[in-house]
Amino acid sequence: MKTKLLGLALLGLTLCTSAKAIQKQIVLQCTDYKNELVQDNRSLSLLLTASHDGNVITICSEKTLEEVCVYVGDAHGNILHTEYVGTLSGDYTFILDGQPKGTLWLVIQAEEESYEGTFSL
Repeated sequence: MKTKLLGLALLGLTLCTSAKAIQKQIVLQCTDYKNELVQDNRSLSLLLTASHDGNVITICSEKTLEEVCVYVGDAHGNILHTEYVGTLSGDYTFILDGQPKGTLWLVIQAEEESYEGTFSL
C-alpha cells in the first residue's frame, strides 16, 4: 500500500514539474524614425526582446525607453490591445484580454524606434 502511494506521489510530482510555463520568443525587427531597419551587431544587444506564454506578453529592455506605446493586433488589422508605458526598463509584462487565437502582431513604439514582430496563439 505504501509503495502505491509513493508511486502515485512521484507520478504526480513528475506531471506537475513538466507543466511549467514555457515562454516563446517573439522575434522583433527594429526600425528608426526614418523607417530604416536597425541592426545591432554588438555582443550585448540593447534592442528589445519579447516573449509570450499564451496571452501573457513580456517585453525586456536593457536600456530605459521613454514614452512607449504597445499595440497588439490580429491578422485582419484589428487592434486587440493598446498600452501606454511612461518608462520601460527591465521586464514589463501585460495580459491580453479575452482568448485571442491565430497570428497576432506586436508593435512597440518608443521615442525614435519602433519594434515589430508576429506570434501565434
